[in-house]
Amino acid sequence: MHGAHANHRVRCSRTRSRDVTRGGRRKLVIATLSTLPWTGAACSSFEGLSLRQDSQTKCASAGVPPAPLLVVASGDTEFVVAVRAYDLGDSDDDAGANGFARMGFDLDDTCTGSNGPASCAEPPWASANHADGTDGRDNAIGALLYRLRQMNYGPATPALNGQIDSGTITTLLRVRGYNGLGTDDRLEVSLYAATRPRGPDLAASRPRWDGTDVWDVLEPWVRVTAGSDGGPVYDAMQPAFVDDHAYVNDGVLVARWDSLVVGAGDHLQGAMMQARVVPSGDAWSLENATIAGRLRIDDVLMSGTTCTDAPTYPELKRLACGVADINFEGSDKRGAPCDAASWAWQFRADPAKLGVVTTGTTPVPLCPPETSPANDHCNTLH
Repeated sequence: MHGAHANHRVRCSRTRSRDVTRGGRRKLVIATLSTLPWTGAACSSFEGLSLRQDSQTKCASAGVPPAPLLVVASGDTEFVVAVRAYDLGDSDDDAGANGFARMGFDLDDTCTGSNGPASCAEPPWASANHADGTDGRDNAIGALLYRLRQMNYGPATPALNGQIDSGTITTLLRVRGYNGLGTDDRLEVSLYAATRPRGPDLAASRPRWDGTDVWDVLEPWVRVTAGSDGGPVYDAMQPAFVDDHAYVNDGVLVARWDSLVVGAGDHLQGAMMQARVVPSGDAWSLENATIAGRLRIDDVLMSGTTCTDAPTYPELKRLACGVADINFEGSDKRGAPCDAASWAWQFRADPAKLGVVTTGTTPVPLCPPETSPANDHCNTLH
């Protein structure tokens, strides 16, 4: 794990609302990942594909481009970008296909059809259709968000992008040591959650997207060091999540993290990213970007937006727990438990500036401890 403090769980800027009826329409904003390490531009279905002979079938496996075979000239270019818009795959794409099915990678090296084979041992409550998307792509949470939108629970993507537009929250990526070419065999990529500086009224300032926007980093995304007086020091130049073996191949940036903090402190295991690096004036942007990984299934349940005593909670619990399709630790031997859900999303990121470290805002808890979904577990289902 690249500096990730796996036991540090922080509740920051999670967008939640109680299950209510408004204008005859059920509205529920699904915990839209306040920090989605991570617009709608679709990533090429053929980028990073390889053919694999599975024991059951033969399929194309969607993955990231391989590292360059040759050592190329090193560079000293550094740039920072902020995610400007996400696509969580909860709507159909321009071709009318399910958006989530074309997002992500084949995380478990298994071609799972509607009737299997699964890459892990599914519990009886994992009742969702776990068929892979295009070219073996695993994206169970994207499928969940899509289904919830179809059930009239409200779209997650616009809710999350609204937080970005208001300056409340986004994801920053800092790239260092880039040579500025289409091929770079080693550079560094760091990822942060960030918010715009707040005024006297404590409201975040809206981004202008002209390259001058400063975004302040949230404390859980930096390493804590000791000061001369023994007290904690928070420095934005000391990110907690760093890949110092990232690379660029044919203009596509690839980075991996053993674990990333997303949302309100959940850990995305085995996270990987690909993004096309494109010039943006005298700076750089990231386009057609994708991040994917594995989220523990109880964390998916915890990200729900109703208390356990709400009338809709049993339905939402079964939907959330039902998407368990993969093993959290990456043991894809078909005997390991399906204790996690695959997740992928896309984004675009434009030039920005790295600010100072802030503790951000303190959210009001949605539920008291006795009815909090954080204290519930999927294995209580029968």
